[in-house]
Amino acid sequence: MPELPEVETVRRSLNLLTLGQIIQGGEVFLERSLAYPVSGAEFCSQIRGRTVIQWHRRGKYLLAELSRGWLGVHLRMSGQLLWCNRRDSLQKHTRVRLFFQGEGELRFVDTRTFGKIWLVEDSQPSKVITGLQKLGPEPFGDDFTTAYLAQKLGKSKRCIKTLLLDQELVAGIGNIYAAGSNRRRSPLI
Repeated sequence: MPELPEVETVRRSLNLLTLGQIIQGGEVFLERSLAYPVSGAEFCSQIRGRTVIQWHRRGKYLLAELSRGWLGVHLRMSGQLLWCNRRDSLQKHTRVRLFFQGEGELRFVDTRTFGKIWLVEDSQPSKVITGLQKLGPEPFGDDFTTAYLAQKLGKSKRCIKTLLLDQELVAGIGNIYAAGSNRRRSPLI
């Protein structure tokens, strides 16, 4: 499952590949991959002609600031964004394609179909991507301090792993990183 470091790596790569590029169109193979709008035809019609200004990350969400509105992506368990040549054969679980100038395209590939994509007209993507409203501070942000953490931990009787997985406490940490310090030691050591 992509977690904060992996999603941040994807964000940086997308900024290198797509900044300033105009989205020529798209194709939706699985409409349930769209959270908003839910119609593939409407999504493809609305995304056409928009320019990618900047990719951002909030927790595990990828947010593309567009010339008009925002494109939001949450990869969930098995989602991937792959930069491909249009002539390349489609991966088996390709759900959405976005076509750029030239031969480049961005593919949303998701084996388990839990990932979601939003196209938001509003200047505030959190109005439509409501999961953004519930996210706590970023683990490397200025708001995530020892005082904040002590205050949150002092109120809870939950185990530390459960707390770290709570996206309202801290955004972006998943099972791999929360469990990292919870590995059992060999009885021989």
